[in-house]
Amino acid sequence: MKKGKKILSMALMAALVMIMFIPQTISAASRQDQTIVASNITVLVGDNSKKVNAKARTSLSYKSSDPSIVGVSPQGKLTPKRGGTVKLTVYAKATSKYNSTKKTITVKVNRKNQVITGANKTVYAGDAGKKIGAQGKTSLSYKSSNPSVCGISSNGVLTPKRAGTVKITIYAKATSKYNSAKKTVVVNIRGDWYKKVLNQKYGSYKVLSNRYGSTDFISKWVYRSDFTYYKVADINNDGIQELILATNRYNIGSDNRIFLLTYYEGRIKPLLCFEAAGARGHFFLTKNVLVATTGDTKGAMQFYFTVDKGKLVKKLYVGRVVYNHKKRIIWYFVNGKQTTKSAWEKARSRYPYSSGNEILFSRI
Repeated sequence: MKKGKKILSMALMAALVMIMFIPQTISAASRQDQTIVASNITVLVGDNSKKVNAKARTSLSYKSSDPSIVGVSPQGKLTPKRGGTVKLTVYAKATSKYNSTKKTITVKVNRKNQVITGANKTVYAGDAGKKIGAQGKTSLSYKSSNPSVCGISSNGVLTPKRAGTVKITIYAKATSKYNSAKKTVVVNIRGDWYKKVLNQKYGSYKVLSNRYGSTDFISKWVYRSDFTYYKVADINNDGIQELILATNRYNIGSDNRIFLLTYYEGRIKPLLCFEAAGARGHFFLTKNVLVATTGDTKGAMQFYFTVDKGKLVKKLYVGRVVYNHKKRIIWYFVNGKQTTKSAWEKARSRYPYSSGNEILFSRI
């Protein structure tokens, strides 16, 4: 009897186990496969409006193979950060009705194009600190078509050296976000800064001036209205014209003065006012120097000047003084020191001049 009850109990337990497993087997067999519909995507860096346009029967999730190039939110919204290509995997969740599945698409992130802003420019030879004024999304570099006319620094600062025209090519560097770009602008270098002075009827300048019959120079005021004639010349051949104003066209008369100006680092620089009254008062240009002579039958002096980086440079001073006319006693000087005639002649020969080098001025 006991043995029969035991067999019946075991049979009931087996039946219960079979009943528990039958629904699950039927449920698993009844779930369907599903397909994810999604296409490859191309997007620009920084365009956060794009989403993964994926569809499936169940809820989706996403994973980027390189989030530093493009990330993706739980809702499929893309955050493209830099140029490149990634694999983006889309997952469809398993449910009681559908099996899970996945699909991989390609997301290509293109870098943005950039435009360099910059315009043609006009500067004067000798200007300093003038920038090309270009802008881009990335770092810029520059190249001049003729650095001997106008160079340009790595920071875009122009160095206009002489009159002319150059092309400046501006390069914008490629980065992870932007493509490279380039632009060419034209820079016109003017050498006629002196027109600013010529067109100015009035104005005063404090400048180094000589005193007739003396080797001393003092600072005094000079007035633009005193001068009626002019000459433009690149005295030291550095590409920047100097302006020489004059009171007399032919270097004769009691009022025979010149006023020398130059242009440097964007500023007009008054350098010298020289009075050359007397029978020996003349002005010459020779061997990159301005020669100013003054004197009469009692003696003569010659001053030799040049210009360097906006400053006046006295190259040489020679003099001859007739000490005694009857005995023909003559003293000779070089740079303020008495010397021999041969030394005086040797010093003068360094910068020879003749009537052919004499400056002829034009009327303003």
